[in-house]
Amino acid sequence: MFYIRKSKISNILYIYIILSTLPLFLGEFSAFHFISQGTTMYSIYIYLLFVLLPVYILINNKGKMNVSGNKVTILYFIMLFYFIFYNLNMFNGIDVESFIKTIIISIGFITFLLIVNSEQINIQEHKSFMKKILLFIILISLYNLVKNYDMIVYGVSDTHIKKQFASFFSNKNTFAMVLGVGIISSTYLLVTEKKAKYIFVLLFLYLNLFLTNSTNGFLSSLIFLMLFFLLLFYKNIIRVYIFGLSSLVTLIILYIRGYFDGIIDFFVYRDFTEFSGRTDIWNAGFKAFLDNPIIGVGIGKTEDILFANGFGLSQFHNSYIEILVAGGSLLMIIYIILTIIYIVNLKKLYKFNRLLGSLYIAAFFSFLFNIFFESYSFFSNGFYSGIITIFYLLIPMILIKGYKKANEQF
Repeated sequence: MFYIRKSKISNILYIYIILSTLPLFLGEFSAFHFISQGTTMYSIYIYLLFVLLPVYILINNKGKMNVSGNKVTILYFIMLFYFIFYNLNMFNGIDVESFIKTIIISIGFITFLLIVNSEQINIQEHKSFMKKILLFIILISLYNLVKNYDMIVYGVSDTHIKKQFASFFSNKNTFAMVLGVGIISSTYLLVTEKKAKYIFVLLFLYLNLFLTNSTNGFLSSLIFLMLFFLLLFYKNIIRVYIFGLSSLVTLIILYIRGYFDGIIDFFVYRDFTEFSGRTDIWNAGFKAFLDNPIIGVGIGKTEDILFANGFGLSQFHNSYIEILVAGGSLLMIIYIILTIIYIVNLKKLYKFNRLLGSLYIAAFFSFLFNIFFESYSFFSNGFYSGIITIFYLLIPMILIKGYKKANEQF
């Protein structure tokens, strides 16, 4: 355990998640339709929250950035690259929305650097943050159970997709992603506090996850649990065997219940039904990448490409394809380098604290699996990008910095 100055950053990040989620919930009620997703007021509200976050960090640090020249240089070249391939596509017409998205990503990178280089949290703050996140997700899950009472009891859903939870999230997989964050938080608290209530919380979250019928979300959570317990207890052979056996029994039960029928049909018969039409969308994105393999077609072009191919969607449902289409091979190389640097830092966290290291290594790799089927982006505005940036990147990086600093002082 390390001692550092008292920080409020975990509370600020938590408040940001709550405030960015609030319009999604309020938009369900007619009195608040003016701030629901897609409205001008919603955009103003979300952009304002996003800009206020780095402003708070600067004010909290008396205007000092505390960012080294090397990191500023790296940030400069990353942002320069974004602007270069944006401007190359301006010959096809000025796209204000794409320009704004580029600015947003720039602010997101700057905010990330400011927080990681200016703030620290200790173990107690981290545990408090996890408890608050878990409580938030439990409340969301209770809301969804109440809202979907008819579907649970009578098998009737008021959504256009069979077995999909009606909620203030855009789709079942987004809700499943949030549940995954809750499963990670409750697993950590179960191991640290060893209280039975967290077992019931885990079962409750898995009940919600099962009812969402999100194969991607369910498999991502299983990947997390398997990696987490293997990394944490790899020296304890008995625990590894017990967990391995229980995982095998779970998979067998799911197989008998037909949970993996679609996946088996894909591998055996090349039946793509399980992917809900995703392969057609991926093919459209891959063709767009092959047409512009070096620098891509720029930010914000996904919807146009899909529309040109006859799809009324705004995303490829695959974050890797989103990167390739937006910035081509160059942007993918940048992301790969940043990912390697992050994993190296996670290994350092594992060395300092095996529990925290196991938690975030397992969480990150389960996330890498998750984004193969969904389009999520770091460093952008809004709830969806905010919670994954904060939970999977910011919090572990702040922890790593605290341990590094304590180790240097020692």
